[in-house]
Amino acid sequence: MSYLHRFASSFSAVGLIVGLGLACISLTPSMLPRAVLVQGVLAGLVFALGYGIGATLHEIWKYMGLKSLKGKSARFVTWFFACALMLTAIYMLGKMANWQNSIHLLMQMDEIDSAYPVTVVGISIATALVIVLTFRLILFIAAKVVNAFARLLPRRVAIVLGLTIVGYVLVSLATGVLLKSALHGLDNTFAALDRVLDDQYEPPEDDLAFGSTRSLIEWDDIGRNGKRFVLYGPRQADITTLFGRCVFR
Repeated sequence: MSYLHRFASSFSAVGLIVGLGLACISLTPSMLPRAVLVQGVLAGLVFALGYGIGATLHEIWKYMGLKSLKGKSARFVTWFFACALMLTAIYMLGKMANWQNSIHLLMQMDEIDSAYPVTVVGISIATALVIVLTFRLILFIAAKVVNAFARLLPRRVAIVLGLTIVGYVLVSLATGVLLKSALHGLDNTFAALDRVLDDQYEPPEDDLAFGSTRSLIEWDDIGRNGKRFVLYGPRQADITTLFGRCVFR
């Protein structure tokens, strides 16, 4: 229990509050429908970003020697914002299904029975923890590297040299093998999903449509959403009604 208490206490209260606030905003409706996994990962990413911003600004505030709330006042303000944001998050999680269905209606998609808020919360927490703990690990490694150089070099030189080396390694990893492998894996995953999920769509009979027998674009080269648009998207009558004048296509 003592280890868990120390671990929980190591997080910045300001960072947690800012992160939770931004995560609540990420639950609001968008222009496109979001799957459960996408919504959970997005909320986790936004929470981690907010945590980083809040924690950094709080550390800068303390570094400048400005006054901060302490004792009962600090606890009251922290719990006030935390409870208010948690209630806001519960409300928004409950409204997600309605928001998603409003977008599905506009895009002529089937309505969903549930947005699976518990699953979204679980995915977002896992995503945020992975990101935050990864950055904390990076900061820990950077501190060790700086301290190692500080034994041989002046402190300021050690800080600049250590951070430069760690930053170079991180950028090399991010733009090198890890990023390419991740993008390649995502590309293969979505391609496989398209192949599995779009078998129900047959090529259009209209010779002028994309993917038809006379089209220069093969039907199998079009993704699932593209096939849905070709088959069920707006027709000439719909476009004519929208613009109020006759259109050819």
